[in-house]
Amino acid sequence: MGRFSGLDVVRHHLRELVHLCKDLFIFLGAHTVGRPPPPRRYQEEHAPEGRVEPAYEARDVVEIADIVFSHGRIDLYRDALEGAVERLDAYRGVAAVFLDARLGPCLQRLDFAGKGVDARFDAGGRIARVAPSGSIDASGIRVLDGAGEYLVPGLIDLHAHIWDDASLLSWLHNGVTTVRDIASQRVKTADLRNIVEAGGREGPRIVYAGAMFHHGGGYSTLGNQMVSDAGDIARGVAINAGMGAAYTKERGFQGWERAATVVREAHRYGMPVSGHCGHILAVVAAGIDGAEHVLDCFRDRGTMRGDYVALARASGEWIVPTAALRLSMVRVMDDPALLQADDVAPFLQPQYRPVYGTDAAAQRGRPALLAAVQRLEAGVRRYHDAGVLVAAGTDSPFPLGVQHELEALVESGFSPAEALVAATGAAARVLNAPEIGTIAPGQWADLLLLSANPLDDIRHVRRIHEVIQGGRVIDRERLRRDGVR
Repeated sequence: MGRFSGLDVVRHHLRELVHLCKDLFIFLGAHTVGRPPPPRRYQEEHAPEGRVEPAYEARDVVEIADIVFSHGRIDLYRDALEGAVERLDAYRGVAAVFLDARLGPCLQRLDFAGKGVDARFDAGGRIARVAPSGSIDASGIRVLDGAGEYLVPGLIDLHAHIWDDASLLSWLHNGVTTVRDIASQRVKTADLRNIVEAGGREGPRIVYAGAMFHHGGGYSTLGNQMVSDAGDIARGVAINAGMGAAYTKERGFQGWERAATVVREAHRYGMPVSGHCGHILAVVAAGIDGAEHVLDCFRDRGTMRGDYVALARASGEWIVPTAALRLSMVRVMDDPALLQADDVAPFLQPQYRPVYGTDAAAQRGRPALLAAVQRLEAGVRRYHDAGVLVAAGTDSPFPLGVQHELEALVESGFSPAEALVAATGAAARVLNAPEIGTIAPGQWADLLLLSANPLDDIRHVRRIHEVIQGGRVIDRERLRRDGVR
């Protein structure tokens, strides 16, 4: 059999693209990238000027590939999803008001913080007003009684992988109203983000990253971009940017000079960059924005060196620990009933259940898992004590991943208030999304109403009474019915 030509490879990837994602509206040509909706606030730039040829994988072309969406987000879906526009209007056209909920003092600088408050949403799904209890006229508006309960911003998971559609229901049911997706299905996830934004599907707001970058030979996949030189990197970043990516993950730091090139190229498109090794000097000098995981760099995994914290603080890097990846396994071993809980059982996919074992074999692995969690927490404590921005992300398919991540932060020395901010206001800072993460007029009405005070015990974040996304009260019972059966 003869060798495939470069054109054959391009044709193969384009056929795969069409087959996997029929409903995704992608245009190959010279148009402007248009991704205006929040929470993504990245700098929209054109790819480098010049005539380009369409391609899908960066390694398969020699010129910059420009993959672009149409401007009309609503028009885009008018034909693709029957009734989607009507559903969008129904979702975002609800005015509501909370009466007499308590607002945590760490979450909003208001004279009446910590006392009873009312919060009114406008028809566009944003918070119109926050005021002392009894001061908002609720006539003619749907009223949600929050007396004796606690109002906090919707949670944010900064290290999510949309491996399956059930994850969308799980996150929303358990109070996660925004996720930053990292290197799952480049085409499918972009499509899914659009559908959620258009109101055609339940799910959290998706901040999309596209494929993550690895260095060396081999073919790229839908979730992994293989690069071997600066040209590969420029094309790969341009493809991600053209598909609306708001963030870039660098995975393989073995070639630090290429990792630094990824950082510089992504910054040209206004996309922040993070990865497993946020302390390599050349990459820090290039301006890497943050580090994913703690103690998970290929060359010194598990070792916390004294200059890591100083580098992060001096450079302004943020840290996303992902302790929940292992902590959830420990929690299930210690309490097997978790697997049958209403906020877990309907959403944990069968293929992930073996990961959360409770038998004798699993218990034998518990000491090593717990030791890994404790090492990570010790590292997080050092970052926290030094004033480095730490924000919540899980890297976990477990439905209570964010809740367990917050528990790990408290075990690392955070107060419950600081841990809650890590999954709300601090996470919004990482996303450069000032319209989410706090409770204030003009913010998206992404909110949780809790039946117990999370500032007394961070585990109370699990005691959810209502989830509100964009001013719309989520039917959590229906999400449970629609979950895994």
